[in-house]
Amino acid sequence: MVPISWSASPHLGQRAAFAPGTASPSPKTASRRPVSPTHRPSSTDRPLNNSQEQRIKTAAPDANDDFAETSTILPTRTELFSDAVFAIAITLLVIEIEVPEGGTNLLGQLLDLWPNYVGYVLSFALIGQVWLNHHAMFQRLKSLDHWTMICNLALLLNVAFLPFPTAVLAQALRTGEGTTVAAVFYGLVMVIGGIFFNAVWWSARRGGHLKEDTTPVEIGAITRRFALGPLLYGVATALGLINAWLSIATYIILIGFFMMENRPHRTRERPRSRQSRGKIS
Repeated sequence: MVPISWSASPHLGQRAAFAPGTASPSPKTASRRPVSPTHRPSSTDRPLNNSQEQRIKTAAPDANDDFAETSTILPTRTELFSDAVFAIAITLLVIEIEVPEGGTNLLGQLLDLWPNYVGYVLSFALIGQVWLNHHAMFQRLKSLDHWTMICNLALLLNVAFLPFPTAVLAQALRTGEGTTVAAVFYGLVMVIGGIFFNAVWWSARRGGHLKEDTTPVEIGAITRRFALGPLLYGVATALGLINAWLSIATYIILIGFFMMENRPHRTRERPRSRQSRGKIS
């Protein structure tokens, strides 16, 4: 037997160097690895047919599918965050009420704080009304997108800002100076909040994030009802130019109106008469 030595080749990796006078194997034979007689080809060594390749492509994750899953967000976390902001804003309202110094005329000092009581009740009812409608809106959402969350953040920005115009209005009512400006300023904050609220609804509606059981009649009724908010609040704000108390009274009426739940009544099918039942169409 002729001895065989192995040498490294830059082109074929490792190849056999035969002694002179022996026939060198072809490149195909030299490049093959020796196969053990007991070796059996596994399923991975066998070529795949068309059906197997199709199943692998179907089971493989697609980057577009991952993007579709991450682009839609469940509304649970956003609703919980919104509830926290509503709670903090309501809590900040009572902080604006100053504690009287006390003394023999404590009752008179408590009565002198009536403008703070008016502002507190007004803003508490306003935040509560926004929270009720916000909760009703999110009950009809199955998912959210990034733009809807931005609109919701803008709404929360307005809610968290509300204690400041409340304090301004209460101070103006206490001193009797600048009541017109304070009432108009408070109304403008309400109008901007109504616009942001409609932006959340319109973004969710345009993005197809409403639940399947929400009927077109219900969608139309909710859209019209939400759209009335900024318009009616704008009218109440304009009334503040005439009289501040007239504007405040209109605010209270509108808050009570939007607090009421308004669902479209579904038309019931009338029972057919006996004569119509007997007729064959």
